[in-house]
Amino acid sequence: MSSWRGIHCCRGNQIPGYLGAPLGKEELVDAGVKPDNPCLFQDSNIKDITDKHQRTISQVLLRFLVQSEVCVIPKSTTPQHMYLGNLQVFDFELSKEDIRTMLSLNRNYSFSSALIRG
Repeated sequence: MSSWRGIHCCRGNQIPGYLGAPLGKEELVDAGVKPDNPCLFQDSNIKDITDKHQRTISQVLLRFLVQSEVCVIPKSTTPQHMYLGNLQVFDFELSKEDIRTMLSLNRNYSFSSALIRG
């Protein structure tokens, strides 16, 4: 969740933007790239929201981005994962409280950008 500044900049200039692989690279967390900032897949706040909506963590994170009017292109390793998981984000809605909770988790760090910085 570190791309909000860029997203707001794009919106302010009427530039459509998107996030590719918006869930990041969980394997970077396992490799200790940023051990003091746990991956959202391990966050208890996110887990509480997934339990409340009876959804997967990926579905909740993608729904958060969709509700935030961010165009996302989720990565999927299998067609089944795409159809049975990533695309099932349009039949539920996160509450304002859920959104506030998720925004509070911003750490201004991108696990995906760690690949670029090497």
